[in-house]
Amino acid sequence: MIRIKRKKDLRYYMQVFASSIVAILLLATFMHFFRDEAFLEVLERFWALPLLITLLFWAYNAIRGRLFAGFESASEEREFILHMSKTVKEQLDINEEQALKLREDATFQSVMKDAYLVYRDGETDDKNFSVFQSRLDEKKNELVKNAGLIVIEETKKLREKKIRHQ
Repeated sequence: MIRIKRKKDLRYYMQVFASSIVAILLLATFMHFFRDEAFLEVLERFWALPLLITLLFWAYNAIRGRLFAGFESASEEREFILHMSKTVKEQLDINEEQALKLREDATFQSVMKDAYLVYRDGETDDKNFSVFQSRLDEKKNELVKNAGLIVIEETKKLREKKIRHQ
């Protein structure tokens, strides 16, 4: 299944901050009971750590997002194609020869590519499910039609799921 990545928002960073505070409180409690240090002195030493940890998480995610944005989209596209291939193979119970025919069919490949763009960006005037359907209706090959219909239906499901998780 395609992994849908959630954007890290303020809620995520508030959870990191709260978790850091809990960790500092646990550390202060441990140091108080097992090392005979004053609880407030330990808190005084580590008071800035939750803020620092949260800022480091934010900086890491911001830098990683800028540096590896291209890699993530490429892996998302690859994951989409693998998921669709697996779904088509399972639902149509096709063999390797039929899979090769689908791989070499220009219409099916264009539907797969455009289906990914619809999954990623949403429907547009020239890239929507009715256009895909009309392209498939022009094909004489039943295998391509059926595989294309499966791709369309699965893309609709994945797109709805992606919208719910954003």
